Amino acid sequence: MESDDDFFHYLQSLPIEEALLAAESQMAGWKLRIAELEQQIANLPRKEKLATRELRTHVIHIQSLVRRLKPSLAHYRAEADRRERHGMWESAVIAVAGHDGLRKCIQWMKDEKKRRKNAALA
Repeated sequence: MESDDDFFHYLQSLPIEEALLAAESQMAGWKLRIAELEQQIANLPRKEKLATRELRTHVIHIQSLVRRLKPSLAHYRAEADRRERHGMWESAVIAVAGHDGLRKCIQWMKDEKKRRKNAALA
């Protein structure tokens, strides 16, 4: 990616499953990079303050990217989980009542949602 913002825009353009994989991969890469930089800092002599400061600044920048990515990663995981559970629910309803039963069940849920909304407004 050209810049960090490009990566976040790229994530938004992906389907949920692909975005989840890309975000997890990027998160792992950033965490590995932080560990490498911290190891470099630990290996530097104390008198190399300028180099240490530069590395620490880079670590802080990457940590801010990790903090920025965490909510998106949680969202992608929750959405993937929701889709998986919905698919399992559909499969179970189809197994018990067939496709026609699924359509009736979905229609009943839509009608019930409208009824509740109208009851709340009244």
